[in-house]
Amino acid sequence: MFQLYKQRNFNALINDTFVFLKAGGKNYFSTYLTVIGPLVLLIMVLLFVVGRVFFESMFSGFGSPEAAQMLQDYFSNNVGLFIGGGFLALLLVIMLSLLNFSFPVLYLSLLEHVEKPTSQMLLSRIKASAGRIIVFTLLSLITFLPLFVILGVISFFLLITIIGIPVSVGIMAAVICWFFLSFYDYLTAKAGYFTAMQNGFKMLFSNFWPHMGTTAIFWLLSFAIQMIISLITSTISSVFFTVSNGPDMSGNIVITVVLFVLSIAISYFFSNILMLAHGMIYYSCKEQTENKTLYSEIDQIGTDSE
Repeated sequence: MFQLYKQRNFNALINDTFVFLKAGGKNYFSTYLTVIGPLVLLIMVLLFVVGRVFFESMFSGFGSPEAAQMLQDYFSNNVGLFIGGGFLALLLVIMLSLLNFSFPVLYLSLLEHVEKPTSQMLLSRIKASAGRIIVFTLLSLITFLPLFVILGVISFFLLITIIGIPVSVGIMAAVICWFFLSFYDYLTAKAGYFTAMQNGFKMLFSNFWPHMGTTAIFWLLSFAIQMIISLITSTISSVFFTVSNGPDMSGNIVITVVLFVLSIAISYFFSNILMLAHGMIYYSCKEQTENKTLYSEIDQIGTDSE
C-alpha cells in the first residue's frame, strides 16, 4: 500500500508522485475513467459536433464572394442554437473541471483507509463533497481569482527581463501551491474555507522552496507538454488543409476537430498529475505536524499485543 503520510524533501516529492503513478496508476486512472469518463466522453462528442458544424459552415463557401454573407446568415438564423449549445457546453466544462480537480483529492483521502478505492467509493465521496466543492469554487472567485489576476499582470511585466522570468514563475507557482493545498485541506480535513486558506498558506511556507519548486516543475512540465501537443495538432491540421485537393474539406475538418478534442482530453490528464503532486506535498505537511505514521505504528503495536 502506498505510504501517503511521509515527510518528504524536494526529491521525494517529485519521486513519490511518479512512484504513486507506477504503483497505483492503473487503479487510479481506471477509476477515473469509470467515474468521470462518461462526462468526458459527452463533452468530447459535443465539442466534436459543434466544432465540425462550425468549421464546415466556415469553409462551405470558402474562396467565394458569398462566403462571408453565408456564414453571417448561418449564425443569424441559428442564434438560439448557438447560445443554448454554448451554455450547455460551458456548464459541462465547468462540471468536468470541478470533478477533475476534486477527483485526486478525494481519491487520496480514500487511499488513507483503502488500498484500492473503487469507483463506487469515489462516487459516494463526490456526492457527499459536492456542496463543499461548489462553495470553494464560488468563494475562490472573490479571493484567489483577484490575486491570480494581480500577480499575473505583475508576472507579465517581469517576463520582459531575463532575471524576471524565474521570479514570475516562482510567484505564480507559490500561489498555485497555496490554492491547491487550501483545496486539499478544505475537502480532506473538512476545514472552513478561510481556515483552509490559512492552513494552506502555513503548509506552503513550512518548507517553501521544495513546495514552490515542486509546483513549478510539474506546472512547467504540464504546460510544456500541452504546448507541444497543441503545436503538433495545429501543424498536422495545417498540413491537411494545405495539401487538400478540391473544394471538399470535410475530411480535413474532421481530423482538425478530432485533434483539438484530443488535446483538451490530454490537458485534463496532465492536470491530474499536477494535483497528485500537491497531494504528496499536503500529506507530507500533515505528517510533519501531526506525526500520523508514528501514531499509526503505536496503534498497530497495541492491536498486535491483543
